[in-house]
Amino acid sequence: MLNFGVIGSGAIAADFCLALKASDHCRVVNVAGSTPEKAAAFAERCGLPRAAADLAALLADPDVAVIYIATGSPIHDIAE
Repeated sequence: MLNFGVIGSGAIAADFCLALKASDHCRVVNVAGSTPEKAAAFAERCGLPRAAADLAALLADPDVAVIYIATGSPIHDIAE
């Protein structure tokens, strides 16, 4: 199973999580939002096992193999 982490908690992130629910090979296991509260609400709404307190915590999660950046393109640079 390939485990994803998601940066962002908006509509695109939700669409991505919904799409992966149909996969037998991939799943989303963690999310980081603009605030810990937004990440927690998103994780609950999308049925994710956890929400990261911040970007560093998401990137440090040993269960996450791939990061999907679901933010507007001007924000992508902060994830480097």
